[in-house]
Amino acid sequence: MKQIVSFWLLLCVILPGMALAGRSPLVKPGDRVAIFGDSISTGQGYGYLAVQLMNQEQPNLKLTWLENGHPGWRADHAAGAVDQVLAGKPTLVTIMFGTNDMGQLGARGIADLKANLKVLTDRFKQTGVRIVLLTPPYTSDTDPWGASLDAVGLPQMAEEVFALGKAEHLPVFDMFTVTRQANRDGRKSYPAFQMYNAPGDVHPNRLGHEIMARALADYLLGKSVPPRTRFVWRHPSLPTAVAVATTGTVDLLSDSPLFPAAAPMQLRDRAQILYPARWTGPQDLSAIGTAGWDIDNLYVEIRVTDNVVIPGDQQPAWGYDGIEFFFDTRPTKARNVAWAPGYYQLFVPAMPTNGPVPVFCGNMDKFDPTTVRATYRRTVDGYLLHLAIPWTTLRFTPKAKRNIGFDFAINDRDDAKIDRYKALWRGAGDDYTNAGALGTLLLAAPATH
Repeated sequence: MKQIVSFWLLLCVILPGMALAGRSPLVKPGDRVAIFGDSISTGQGYGYLAVQLMNQEQPNLKLTWLENGHPGWRADHAAGAVDQVLAGKPTLVTIMFGTNDMGQLGARGIADLKANLKVLTDRFKQTGVRIVLLTPPYTSDTDPWGASLDAVGLPQMAEEVFALGKAEHLPVFDMFTVTRQANRDGRKSYPAFQMYNAPGDVHPNRLGHEIMARALADYLLGKSVPPRTRFVWRHPSLPTAVAVATTGTVDLLSDSPLFPAAAPMQLRDRAQILYPARWTGPQDLSAIGTAGWDIDNLYVEIRVTDNVVIPGDQQPAWGYDGIEFFFDTRPTKARNVAWAPGYYQLFVPAMPTNGPVPVFCGNMDKFDPTTVRATYRRTVDGYLLHLAIPWTTLRFTPKAKRNIGFDFAINDRDDAKIDRYKALWRGAGDDYTNAGALGTLLLAAPATH
């Protein structure tokens, strides 16, 4: 099948299975409809097409389309453009942000979306403009990144939009469910079906915009709409590593293993590689991790096998070879997809020389990186990293049989001109986006004699 399917074929094959009971129309004759959003809302895409469809089907409406799409923008950026939208004298505004909030800020963007959207809705309410909220759409799921976003990040974003709609008594159109179901139904009918510009892309192609437009037009006209698919995050079945209890001094400069590998964190399977086509085997990139703890610190040892090490000692540490760590010290029942205090990200770069190395703080909960001790040593087949992070830095009280969320990722760059790829113990490359993807690190009880 050609990438762009006829619009009429779309109507006949894909959308009929999406119908549910209708609802009251949200558009009125003479409405000036502002389509406010990020790059997905720019140009003559779904918003323009939806207005044209409504005018064709009900000429008495005489709707006017007002484009207000801003490529790269998040919901917090959009607060500065409300006056620009109002300059067009809209009577109805649709608001769809979130894709960049998550893409640029990760789990923090998910957690902050509701509050940032409320700033926009409050401004429009003051002027009497009617508001319809849209959830961010599904994305291409044909690579690990897109599939991971669709599984957890975007559904959680939709829940944040619905929560705002409920709190503010605003209608919410579930664009995520529309596009996900259309994508699945299209593939069932046509194996070559494609409604996105490229694998893993967040941008719909022309067909994708037609799908979005048809569904949005039906919703605004009070016609059939797809049922909402509610997302409830559940802690997955996670691998567990054990941090052994230590009583003596831990020598971070030692070449010998610091802890017995009672439950090592193995990283050598192709399924743990993001973009595995670049991976040539364990000698190219693999690792084994062990951990220990005492009343003052959490200790981690990572032995990396890497046949080409390109060091770098400057931020951003993820642009070079090195290791990212993720810690979630929230109570187990409080751990979920969205960021919240207690979720930490730190980076330790591979270095040109052996010895102590700098630690960089990530974009989640902030901490003082100077409190963290890290040492680096080149080995015959890669490098060895030791980390000691105070429990006070993680704001966590250690106790035997307690656990924290934990993951580590190895960044690897075999050629300075080729973008890096990475291997992860537990996550799918999106730990900064999905705060619920970590494994579990159990604090073992001290050995008894």
